[in-house]
Amino acid sequence: MNENKDKTIVFMDFPTQGEASIVKGALESNNIPCFLSNENNPFVGNNLSEYGVRLHIFEKDKEKAEELMELINSVTEDDDSWEDESLEETREL
Repeated sequence: MNENKDKTIVFMDFPTQGEASIVKGALESNNIPCFLSNENNPFVGNNLSEYGVRLHIFEKDKEKAEELMELINSVTEDDDSWEDESLEETREL
């Protein structure tokens, strides 16, 4: 029996619950179970907390989660079209 089958790991730390929730939603949408911890810490978001909001996944899903995050990062870094579109709309007003 594989003891690490259901082992959870901290996949990422975030300074705010909002950022953590966005990534959590992306993972869950791609069938990667996950959960947050430390999201109710009143000091998250300022320098008084040692850790921010933590996103946990199963260790067996780490590779899939990393691939998804790489894909998301590559798309968001390369896609500046929304900036151009919003500037054009502003100019038309």
